[in-house]
Order: sequence, then C-alpha cells, then structure tokens
Amino acid sequence: MNFTDEAENSSFESNVHALAPDDLQIQNEEYLGTGGRSQENRHAQFVPAFKDRDTNIVYSSKFGDGRTAPFHCIDGLPEDAFTDDEVPSLKTNVIVGFIREGKFFTRDEAAAWMNNAS
Repeated sequence: MNFTDEAENSSFESNVHALAPDDLQIQNEEYLGTGGRSQENRHAQFVPAFKDRDTNIVYSSKFGDGRTAPFHCIDGLPEDAFTDDEVPSLKTNVIVGFIREGKFFTRDEAAAWMNNAS
C-alpha cells in the first residue's frame, strides 16, 4: 500500500445506496458499544477514514480546511468521492472505516479487532 498526505492507498459489505451525511450518524448509533466507532477505538490508534473500493484509495478523515478530523467527516473528501446528484452524497463505492498501522479496517473489522483485543 502506498500512502500520501491527501489520499492513502490501502472492507465493509457492499452498500445498496450512496452514503448520505445522515447515514454517518445512523452508523454511529448502530455501532454503539461495538468498538466500530471513533470514540471507542481511538485509544487503539484507529484513525477515521474512507475507502474508495474501485480505486483502493483510502482517505483519512479531514475537515474541509485539511485538518485531520477525530471522527468521520466528509468535508475533506475530494469531489470525485461524491455523486453528481442535486443533493450530493458519497458514491456507493466509498465506504466508512479506519486506518490502523497502515491497514484499512471496515467498521465491522475494527469492532472485531477491538473485541479480540479486550
């Protein structure tokens, strides 16, 4: 895997629809207590990220101004990660997850890692 400052090259089940901003909150609620949330795995060096499954590019989560975000924030993603719809959302090939020690983890994989580590 090759890593750069903006995009880090590096698995969540296939999404059936594009991820809208509200979906991040829904996922956060669904993963409550599992270890698949930033608040629950940050101490284990998991960094919020997004992965484009078509290109295998992994983007660390950033605010719109380029600062690293401590949670999943879509503001710093490149334009090509979004649909061209009237209300843009993440393309279906872009998934939510984490980077840890250079490897991309889906929320499920991060939760499993956290459960095995405890």
